[in-house]
Amino acid sequence: MRVVKAMELLSAYTADQWGLVTTAQARKVGVDSVTLLRLGEAGFLEHVRRGVHAATAAGESAHEAERAAWLLLNPAVPAWERPKLDVDGGVISHRSAALLHGIGDLVAERVEITVPRRRTTRDPDTRLRVGRLPDDDVTLVDGLPVTTVERTVLDLIADHVDGGHAGQVIHQAARRGLLDLDRLAPRLGDYCRRYGVRGRDGHALIDNLLEQAGIDPARARPQPTPPTSPLSSWLSVRAAAGSSLPGALGIFDRNGALARIMESSSGISAIAASNPLLAGGLGSAAFDVLKSNGAFGAGLIPSSALGVLGGTGIHALRSSAFDAARSSLWSDGSLGRAAWAASGHLPVNPAGDDGDEGKDGDPSVEIHTDSDEDTAR
Repeated sequence: MRVVKAMELLSAYTADQWGLVTTAQARKVGVDSVTLLRLGEAGFLEHVRRGVHAATAAGESAHEAERAAWLLLNPAVPAWERPKLDVDGGVISHRSAALLHGIGDLVAERVEITVPRRRTTRDPDTRLRVGRLPDDDVTLVDGLPVTTVERTVLDLIADHVDGGHAGQVIHQAARRGLLDLDRLAPRLGDYCRRYGVRGRDGHALIDNLLEQAGIDPARARPQPTPPTSPLSSWLSVRAAAGSSLPGALGIFDRNGALARIMESSSGISAIAASNPLLAGGLGSAAFDVLKSNGAFGAGLIPSSALGVLGGTGIHALRSSAFDAARSSLWSDGSLGRAAWAASGHLPVNPAGDDGDEGKDGDPSVEIHTDSDEDTAR
């Protein structure tokens, strides 16, 4: 058979099987052992282990030894046709599983595979372990059945690996979010005495193993997520919202976060300094939203905050659109007279008293900005 034709036939397997093909699969498409040998001599195939070949054009494959050993358990059936729990196959487990998950520094001298029934192998580099695995304890890593991280840790401890090595596996898996220690602990009770831990406390065993690895147990446990400040939440929403600031404000303040920001003068200063959209003429929309949910109430905003607000130099405060919002806030009492007066931007008497009134019944008020003061100079 010509080389080109043979490689074309073998590609039916190598294309979707990590670049690998078994001798049994080659026979099924009409490529005999002699042709396989010639393909190897010509540099088109590379011998991986007895009964498994790799297409050199596919390049070097990660975890090739584990994949080849798994294929040989049911060599005639393509990888994509084999179920996760194959009665005629197996699942990569123990040290080999830790290697595929990238946790710990254990050395897998042989490929370890858990099989559902007793069987033998002529491959000296493969170790078969008999055991029935539930579906929840098996996952796929790039199409290869592998015990889950939790089950892998359990198997290693049941195999009584060195405590320091087990602790490293646990630490790395937990730190990467691959392992729930609270879920693992109840499954470890039977193995406490093997490691010198009294009773059946799985958490105590985990701590013991971590300490043997020189790791503070507290470091391996998930740390509580610090609460997100209202200001950082505001900045995140602002960045995502782009020019749709009014809509973003409406969504953002349903939980009252804007109200909490407005309670502090530092919060207002930060918003003013970091939000060009608010400074660009959308102030009225922002204040309408704040007003509608009571965030701009007199008891909520201290006079110090109002003072900062008046001195930030936000151009929106000078716009005619804001005049309307301010008038509305005044008329329904949501903006307390005392708070405005204390800020130094409104007269003590509200509109309708002895004080002057501006157009459309608004209080005659000047809100000074930094740019106004510069002009006055």
